[in-house]
Amino acid sequence: MSQRWWGSKLSIFAIFLLRDGGFFARGDTLESDLVAMQDLRRSMNIVLNWYNGDPCDSEWQGVACDDRKTRITGIALINMRLSGSLPSSIGNLTGLQSLDLSLNQNLRGPIPSSVGFLVNLVRLSLQNCGFNGSIPREIGSLSALSFLALNGNFLSGRIPPTIGLLQSLDWCDLSNNALDGELPVSSFGDTGFDNLTVLRHMHLNNNNLSGAIPAALSTMPKLFHLLLDNNNFSGAIPPEIGNLPQLRILRLDNNKLEGPVPETISRMALLLELHLTNNPLNGSLPDLSAVQNLQLIRSGYVNFSPSQIPLWLLNMANLKTLEFFKGNLVGQIPAELFSLPNLEAAFLDENRLNGSIDFSTASRSLELVSLEDNEISSVTSVPSPLTVRLSGNPVCSNNNPDKFCSSNGRIWNPSVDRCHIMCDDQKTLQPATCSCAYPLICTIQFITPPFSAITVDRIDNVTGQLSVALNISRGQIWIGSADFTSNHRLVMNILFFPPGKNVYLDQSLVSKIILLLSIQRVSVPEFGPMLLTNANQPQTTPPVAAKQTKFMFIVTLCVCVGVSAAIAGLCIVLLVVRRKRTRGPSHDYGFSSIGEIAPKFKGCKWFTLDDLRKASDNFSSNHLIGVGGYGKVYKGQLHTGELVAIKRAEKESFQGLEEFRTEIELFSRLHHKNLVNLIGFCTDDGQQMLVYEFMPNRTLRDHLYEQALNWKTRLSIALGSAKGLEYLHELADPPIIHRDVKSSNILLDENLVAKVADLGLSKLAPTCSDEKTYSSVQVKGTLGYLDPEYYAYHQLSAKSDVYSFGVVLIEIITGKQPIDNGSFIVKEIKESVAWGGVASLLSFVDKRLLDETTVEQVKKYFRLALQCVEDSGQDRPKMNEVVKKLEEIIKLQEVHGSSDHQQNHQQNGDSNEKEATGESSFDVGALNPEFYAWSSDDAEEPTFQAFGFTAAGERQAGLDHRCTVDD
Repeated sequence: MSQRWWGSKLSIFAIFLLRDGGFFARGDTLESDLVAMQDLRRSMNIVLNWYNGDPCDSEWQGVACDDRKTRITGIALINMRLSGSLPSSIGNLTGLQSLDLSLNQNLRGPIPSSVGFLVNLVRLSLQNCGFNGSIPREIGSLSALSFLALNGNFLSGRIPPTIGLLQSLDWCDLSNNALDGELPVSSFGDTGFDNLTVLRHMHLNNNNLSGAIPAALSTMPKLFHLLLDNNNFSGAIPPEIGNLPQLRILRLDNNKLEGPVPETISRMALLLELHLTNNPLNGSLPDLSAVQNLQLIRSGYVNFSPSQIPLWLLNMANLKTLEFFKGNLVGQIPAELFSLPNLEAAFLDENRLNGSIDFSTASRSLELVSLEDNEISSVTSVPSPLTVRLSGNPVCSNNNPDKFCSSNGRIWNPSVDRCHIMCDDQKTLQPATCSCAYPLICTIQFITPPFSAITVDRIDNVTGQLSVALNISRGQIWIGSADFTSNHRLVMNILFFPPGKNVYLDQSLVSKIILLLSIQRVSVPEFGPMLLTNANQPQTTPPVAAKQTKFMFIVTLCVCVGVSAAIAGLCIVLLVVRRKRTRGPSHDYGFSSIGEIAPKFKGCKWFTLDDLRKASDNFSSNHLIGVGGYGKVYKGQLHTGELVAIKRAEKESFQGLEEFRTEIELFSRLHHKNLVNLIGFCTDDGQQMLVYEFMPNRTLRDHLYEQALNWKTRLSIALGSAKGLEYLHELADPPIIHRDVKSSNILLDENLVAKVADLGLSKLAPTCSDEKTYSSVQVKGTLGYLDPEYYAYHQLSAKSDVYSFGVVLIEIITGKQPIDNGSFIVKEIKESVAWGGVASLLSFVDKRLLDETTVEQVKKYFRLALQCVEDSGQDRPKMNEVVKKLEEIIKLQEVHGSSDHQQNHQQNGDSNEKEATGESSFDVGALNPEFYAWSSDDAEEPTFQAFGFTAAGERQAGLDHRCTVDD
C-alpha cells in the first residue's frame, strides 16, 4: 500500500484518538456550548457524528461555528428522524444565529422558554414537528429574529403579545396549529402584531383564532401576505384593511365574517389575490376595477344579495381565476367575461345563471368553465382545449350524454408508459432515462396559487425553477402528481433522482435539496410562497459498499490500534499541521456561520478589516465620498497605490451571508471594460464591505445636469454603456438582467469612458431567447426608467433593460431628467411625434448641442431611442442591435462633426483639455454613492399612474410563452 494511503489512515486515527479523549485535548469550543450540544444529542436522540471530539473542530454534521471556532452559530438538522424533546439547555447557546429542526415529526414536547436567551438568533424554524403547548412569552426577547416558522405543530393557547417586540421580523408563520383567542395588538393595552413595522409575511391560517380582525393591522406598512383563512374570526371586515399599501394576498376565507365587504379594498392597488369564500357576508362585492393587478377572486358560499355578474369584471385584464360558488348570481353571462385575455378558469356553480353561452370569442388562455347547477339552456362554439362543466343545467336534461354534462377533475398525473419497464427492490422509475433509482421524494405545498388550471407549461415552470435553484439538471426532477386541496392550495409530489443512470443520490445533495426547500431559497414566482411539508429520505449508500466500508474501517482501526504507541508522536505532528491549515484566518472568509463551504472567487481579493482601515485612514470622514440607505462609501488607497471605493454596509442593511456570498461569487466573474470592476470584499468581524475600482469622474447624470458635455463625448458614453449591457445580456455566463439601468448608474473614469455600475438589483436570466419573458413577483427599479410592460404584468426580460437604456438615450440628447415637475419625458416626446412628426423632436435637443450635430443624426438617434422605449418588449431591439445603431450614428458624427468638435473644444476650454489629457475634471469628494449600493427590499414601489401610464389593456401575445426567474 502507498505511503499516501497509510498517511490518510494515520490522520484518521489521530482524529479518532482526539474524539475519544485519548492522547489529545479537545478543541476551543466554549465549555457551555459543548455541554449544551451534548445535552441536545441525548434529549433529541441524535444519531450523527456528535459523540466525540470538539463540535467546531470536528465538523459535526449540521453544526456551524464562528470564525474563531469557539461558538456554535448554526444548527440545521432538517428531516433527520429526530425524536424526544428540545431541552432547556438550548438557551446556553447564546451565540446561535440559526436553529432549524424542521420535518422531525417525532420531536415533541413544549418549546422551552429558555429560547428567550438566544438573543442573536436570526432564524428559528421548527416547521412540521410535533411540538405542543403554548408559544413561550420569552420569544419576544429575540430582537434580531427575522424568520419565525412554527407552522405544522400542535401548539395551542394564545399568541403571546410579546411577539410585537420582534422589530426585525420579516416572516411569521404560525399556521396549521391549534392556536386560539384573539390576535394580540397594542390597542389591547399590550404590544402586538401592529408593532411589526417590517413584517411582510403573516401566515396564521388553519388555527382556532377568534374574535374580530383588529383594525390596528392596517398600520403594518410592508405587509405582503395576510393569511387568516380557516379560523373562527367573526364580525365585520374592518374598512381600515384597505390602508395596507403593499398587500398582495388577502385570505379571509372559511371564517365567520359578516356584514358587507368594505369598499376600501379597492385602494389596494398591488393586490393580486382576494379570498372571501365561505363567510356569511352580505351586500355585494364592491367595484374592484381600480385593482388592476388582481389575478384571483374567490367569493363563493356567501350571502350576497341577488345580482347579475358585475360589469366591472369585464375590465380586469389580469384576472386568471374567478370563483363565485353559490354567490346568488342571476341572469345571463356577458360573453365578454370569457374574452378576458388572461382568464384561465371560472367557477360559477350553484347560481341562477341562465340563457345561452357562445364561446366563439373566448380567450385562448381559458381552460376551464364550471357552470354546474345553474339554468343554462345551451352552449355553442366551444373550442377543443376548453373544458366546460354543465351538469345540473337544462342543457343536460334527459340524460344528455354530451361531454359537457359530466364533471372533470383537476389532477395532474403524468404518463410514463413510454419506458415500458418495471422497477423492483423498492426503486422508482426515472422517466428521463427510463432507468430505476432511489429518489428523494418531497411534498411541497404552494399556499396561494392565483390560478386553478395545472398546465404543462406550469409544470415545466416548476421544474425549471428547481433546476436552476438547486443546480441540478431538469432530467433529475419529476413532478409525480399535483392537485388542489379544498382550500385552494396546490400540493405537489416532486421526485429528485440521481444524475444519469446512477441508482443512488449523494447524501450531500439530499441535504442540500431539503435545506434549500425548507428555508424558502427556491421560488416559483407565479405560484407564490411554498412550504416543504414532507421529505422521504432515499437510500443513499449501496448496501454492499456499506458493508465493505464498515469492514475496511474495522481493519484499519485494528491496525491503527496495534501501532498507536509507536506513531503517537507522528500523529501529533500530523494533527498540528492539519489544524494550522484549516484554521487560517481566510479559509472560509467568515461564511462558515451559515454552514456554507468556502466560496470560489475569480480574480476577487479578500481584504482584512485592518487592510481597509489603513486604506481609508480608519474610515475617516475626510475619505467619506457618499452616504446611502445601505451605509457609507469611502475613498481608499491600497498599499499597492491603487485607488478604490469601499462600500461599507450598516448593520440594518445587511444581506444574509449566503446572498452576500452569492453576489460576490457571481460578479467577481464579470470582466468588461464597460463594467465597474469588483476588486474584493471584506467579512472580518461581521462586516459586509465591497471594494470597487475608483471612478473619479462621477456619474453620467452629474455631467448632464451640472457640466457641459459635447455631442461626441455623449455618443461615446452612450456606446460604452450599451456595450456593457450587451456583455451582461449576451456574453456573461449566465446572462444577467441589470434591472436598474439609469444615468446615475453609469460611471465615468478619468478619460470619461462609461462603465455600467450597481448590479445590486440584477437577476440571472434563464437560458432562453430575449423574445421570451420571465415572471417576476416583485417589481424593482427606478421611477422614470421602469419598463411599463414589466411593471404592469411583472414580466421581466432583457428588453426591460433596453427600455431603461432608451430613457438614458433620451436624457443624453435632451439634457432633461426622466421625470421633471410631474412630466414624463418619454410620454412628452411620443405625444410630440404623434402631433408634429419627427421635425418636432428638434425642440427637445439640448441647446448646448445644436451647433454640434445635424438633423440627420438627430433623427437617427431619436428613432433608435424611441424604438428602445416601445411599450411592447417584442418591438424593442436587442442590445447588440442598439450597439450597431450607435456605431452608425458615431460614423456620421466623424464625417460631419470634426469642425463642430473643434469649435466645442474652444468653448469648453480647460475642461476639455483635461478630458484629453486624462486629468479628472471633477471633485472626487462629491462621488455619488448610489453606484456602489446593493439591492434593498425597501425599494420604493413604482406608481405609473403618477405619470400617465396604466396597467390596463391587452397583454402582448409574446407574454404567453415565458421562462421564469425568481425574485
